[in-house]
Amino acid sequence: MFSLCDALLCETAAQSVPELSQSPVFERRWSSLYQALENGKINEHQLRQAWIEALPSGYPEDEPVWISVDSSSMARPEAKTSPDRGIIHDANLPRACKPISVGWQFSTIMLLPEEPSSWVGILDQQRIATSQTAIEVAITQLCALVPLLKRPVFILADRWYATTEFLQACHELSCQVWS
Repeated sequence: MFSLCDALLCETAAQSVPELSQSPVFERRWSSLYQALENGKINEHQLRQAWIEALPSGYPEDEPVWISVDSSSMARPEAKTSPDRGIIHDANLPRACKPISVGWQFSTIMLLPEEPSSWVGILDQQRIATSQTAIEVAITQLCALVPLLKRPVFILADRWYATTEFLQACHELSCQVWS
């Protein structure tokens, strides 16, 4: 997987997997590329723990952290073979078009900076399956993240997160919510 990532970063002209395997930084045989893609696994718990340790490290430990919860859509109307696409809101369509499309939704939990900035640290991002709601996924993400932060947490969320289910979950996690 690391060799594949190196080749992806170094070979900007490669247009296929076999071309990537010919990169000097890819030190294995081309067939191992497919094995890496098939067998490669990311330990989500370890990755989440690493982000939690790295991102808020500049914050004083007794100070609360502000995190935001948001969902966003990615239109993929032409990707007919992509799994689990659903109807999504797509506000950036040309005028006079219906603001809906087909694609995926993602739920993102971000660490907000102390000073106003365009930079945020993404603590977790999950795809929202068509069988789930953004609120269900956000609650699952918060249940995994908040205990790892080990400090007071303020949550900033859009108004549609102001549901009984979401507010109850945040209360149980001892988080304050601003929507």
